[in-house]
Amino acid sequence: MRMALGSGPVGVCDIVVSEVTAGLGHGAQVMDALEEMGLEFSAIEQRSAVRAGEMQRKYKERLRSAALPAASPRTIPD
Repeated sequence: MRMALGSGPVGVCDIVVSEVTAGLGHGAQVMDALEEMGLEFSAIEQRSAVRAGEMQRKYKERLRSAALPAASPRTIPD
């Protein structure tokens, strides 16, 4: 994280913010803490969200065609 912050701006997308807030609570405090750490909020564009969903669907289709079980039945950010 320090190396990334030293290289330039580091952004967190809406999914990261929602996951962190769900885990820690108090949205305003979470945002304040992220900003204090030097992280910037960057909302994902609709086109990017759609593309990510398409890629996830294709990945699951490849797993099914290879008769491999999916690691998770849901799309979950890493």
